[in-house]
Amino acid sequence: MYIVRKYHRQIDQFIRSGSRAAFSVAFVLLLVVLAAMALVTFKFGAPANNGRPWDTPVILDGAWRIVNGQVPHRDYYNYLGDLPFFTTCLGMRLGHASAVSIDYGNLLFMAALVLPAMVVLRRRTGALPAFLFCLFVGLLVVTPKPLGDPYDYTDHAMLYNRYGEACLALFGVLLFLPPRTGFNAGWMTWLEAVFAGFLLTALLGCKLNYFAVGIGFFGVACITGRFGLGRAVACVMGAAAFLAAVLILTKIPPSEVLKDYRIMAACQSAGGRIRGMVVQGAKSILLLPVLLVLAWEGFLGEAK
Repeated sequence: MYIVRKYHRQIDQFIRSGSRAAFSVAFVLLLVVLAAMALVTFKFGAPANNGRPWDTPVILDGAWRIVNGQVPHRDYYNYLGDLPFFTTCLGMRLGHASAVSIDYGNLLFMAALVLPAMVVLRRRTGALPAFLFCLFVGLLVVTPKPLGDPYDYTDHAMLYNRYGEACLALFGVLLFLPPRTGFNAGWMTWLEAVFAGFLLTALLGCKLNYFAVGIGFFGVACITGRFGLGRAVACVMGAAAFLAAVLILTKIPPSEVLKDYRIMAACQSAGGRIRGMVVQGAKSILLLPVLLVLAWEGFLGEAK
């Protein structure tokens, strides 16, 4: 396009702009979008479920039990992470015990991720990429539809997957995208490491396999030198502190959590799990060259 060719320098400068003014505009726009989504949710309530509505009662049942004083794993069986139950519990306390409480909880969790994400991206990218990434994370959390479903499906199915994918996206940025020059030192570096520990704990609250992927990300980042020893220790200590605080506040007994996970693991044989991994790996093999190119570009950029 003629306009893109003529003004490519100005467009490139706008996209990569890391000025305080650009980030102020991006932050205000982000707040406006988030406030608009919250207003629509509070005004119109939960959307009609026409996709997989059978997951909604599961979330509401777990949250209602917590509202009434029951403790997950101790008083009732739960093979998933507990985070969606507790966010929905907060949603019930904000409104009432209906499907809209799931959306209220999603809004709270969106705010808990998106606002710190903007601070994290402020140290790493330009204003526009930061805005788009935070908007992606926010929509991922609040959109009532799993990724990959038909466009006209609306439901709360597999809410824990959307939470896990949002946390992993931000966790990956913290681990693998280094701060820009001038932002790579100071107390914010250590605060980010502690926040990474919070995300690791949140991944455990989503589902066990997301926590395993997070541990894999963490290991790769440490081995490749993307995450220094000091920050790694701060991350682990932060995760341990957040996990201890969660267990104390929720009164969830760790032994009962492990018991529920063992029951879940017994539902599928080791051979079945291996076959599933092979099949899913074969389906994703076409993405491997893209991932390798991205990794190579990242390390090449640092070498320069």
